[in-house]
Amino acid sequence: MIMKPFTKVTIFVLALVSVMHVLRLFLGWEVKINGILIPLWVSIFGFIISGVLAFMVWYESSNRNR
Repeated sequence: MIMKPFTKVTIFVLALVSVMHVLRLFLGWEVKINGILIPLWVSIFGFIISGVLAFMVWYESSNRNR
């Protein structure tokens, strides 16, 4: 399976974002944007969306090479 460099970087970044959302959930990290506290439950959606996108890019890339 040969992936283009941009595809590898995209998968890595999306997976990293997903992991960071999980860490935020378990460690209770606070995030403030412009003075507004972002609730922890937002990270559930961030984890799911970024994880699914990373999987979809990986799956599409691996199927094209077959």
